[in-house]
Amino acid sequence: MKFPYSFSDVRGFTNDLYKFISASRFDYSGGLFRVAMTLQNGVMRFAEGCLLFQQKKIACVPRTDYGEVLFLEKWIEPVSKVIDFMPPFLSGKRTVAGQKITTQFTTTNWNHQDAVEFVMTGWREWRFLSRADFLDRNENFQLTQAPLTRKGLTPYLSAGHAIANRLYGNNKWGSISSPYLGQFMTILPETRARLLVGEWRPGNLHIEVEANVPLTALELQVLIDLPTRRESRLVSLQDRTVEETIPLDAEGINVFLVDESGECLSRGHLSTVFSAFGPQKPTQEIYQRILAEVSNGENDGPSCQRQRTGQERPRPPSALDLTILCCNVPGLNDLLATTTPAWP
Repeated sequence: MKFPYSFSDVRGFTNDLYKFISASRFDYSGGLFRVAMTLQNGVMRFAEGCLLFQQKKIACVPRTDYGEVLFLEKWIEPVSKVIDFMPPFLSGKRTVAGQKITTQFTTTNWNHQDAVEFVMTGWREWRFLSRADFLDRNENFQLTQAPLTRKGLTPYLSAGHAIANRLYGNNKWGSISSPYLGQFMTILPETRARLLVGEWRPGNLHIEVEANVPLTALELQVLIDLPTRRESRLVSLQDRTVEETIPLDAEGINVFLVDESGECLSRGHLSTVFSAFGPQKPTQEIYQRILAEVSNGENDGPSCQRQRTGQERPRPPSALDLTILCCNVPGLNDLLATTTPAWP
């Protein structure tokens, strides 16, 4: 089903959305509405929100009041009732968790996101962004940049940080604004298949795939950045785990999971050796920091420091470097032993 580039009619948008969900057989059980309100001139106004369709029910977080920012959630099921709720909601005629939402939304644009770094659910996402009418009237407002705190509630660095975390699960948000200020995003996760884990270790690429379709319908495509060229590989999936040998002089790796229709369902980028996506990412970030310190000579003793010129590239760390580092950093050996699978 093809969507128009944008929708200017609420009913037209929700009708096409329902047809798309039905035709795609996404098997959602319902949808979770999340709304952030902000205090402007003594009145609570819509700041940002999202609707996340899900196959399993998600428990709502109770109404949370930070004074200047208010968070609301509402779960609705089945999908038909979610679609019925949307037109009056987008027309400013509904309440969420007892709070009236009077903002009206005009145009809706759409896109899809398949990069593992940026998806909210871990799956490829269809995203529909509905624009609040006050943006068309240039009635923009600034969120408070002061820390957001209340006794008994999770603290946040700013209102933008709080909205990014409460609506989308992004706890690393660093901007003074929020991700989609003045917009309401409808999110449809597409759960055919995804890249679940990616790890680049010296000479080896480890990939894990989660699939709800036959593996024969999928293909793993790898693009390896080398000093003078790019090398591509097409990998037929015989198993959900893939191991690929990677040249030691590789500078970056792009991984794509492609459906037999030609669609890219999931993609990931590994920028340096020891980089990762998925559950192993925090551990791999430790490796990256270690390598950076070794390459910059921060752990060289006085006896082995070298003279360097401005033109010299940092030397790659050797096995000896890593051994010396492990001896000099308390507890590092234990950490590596408990968090690292055997190197190939």
